[in-house]
Amino acid sequence: MIVDAAVDRVVYPGPPAPASYTSSPAWLRRLQQSKQPCCFAACTESKPSERLYVFMHGNADCLVSWQRTGLLQRFSKDLGCDCMLLSYPGYPLCAPARAHGAARDAETVSKLVLALQEAQRRYNNVWLAGHSIGCAMALACCAHFRASGLLLMSPFDSLRNMAAREYGSVGAWAVGQRFNNVAAACHVRCPVIIIHGSNDEVVPEQHSLRLFKALPTNALKHRFIVAGMGHALASMYVP
Repeated sequence: MIVDAAVDRVVYPGPPAPASYTSSPAWLRRLQQSKQPCCFAACTESKPSERLYVFMHGNADCLVSWQRTGLLQRFSKDLGCDCMLLSYPGYPLCAPARAHGAARDAETVSKLVLALQEAQRRYNNVWLAGHSIGCAMALACCAHFRASGLLLMSPFDSLRNMAAREYGSVGAWAVGQRFNNVAAACHVRCPVIIIHGSNDEVVPEQHSLRLFKALPTNALKHRFIVAGMGHALASMYVP
């Protein structure tokens, strides 16, 4: 349990919300049934779009950081559809996590799937979009939720390989088999778009190549390397 808790502090750092934010800021929404907090950006105010993109953020981000930077609104404008951002237990404005290690991963994915199932009652076309650790969340959800498509930005092939890169064999041992994206790729039954920056300083682009090759051979899949793009999503919008 001590090892799991230590790994959790790296996997789920949960950046603190600025002191100026209340527990229920005006922009925060909560899903009607699950009561999970989320951010929402509508493509048009008059009616819901035909497609919904559900974003899952990287581990250094949260609902507050995306709202502050306007990322969700920019994605909604660029994609031409409604967008929603979900977060994870233990993060700002979310309920505390109740488990550690792989059990915490399962708890997080379970809450995400409940939110996706609720969203699907309103939208027939639901795409999952993840960034960094959010890609692992999206892929894990595919084992329990039939998405219309996947958008993966800066994905790693496995958390074990990421830990080995940063902390050597001890890190790989501590992580174990948590969030093995290559193994999770077998559950994908929808079109996949992978975007990776050539200047990603956190996750080397070879990770997304291994993930791309692990996707089903009959899947509709595309992988794009964006010249000059780093790991942070904000770098997608830097000219």
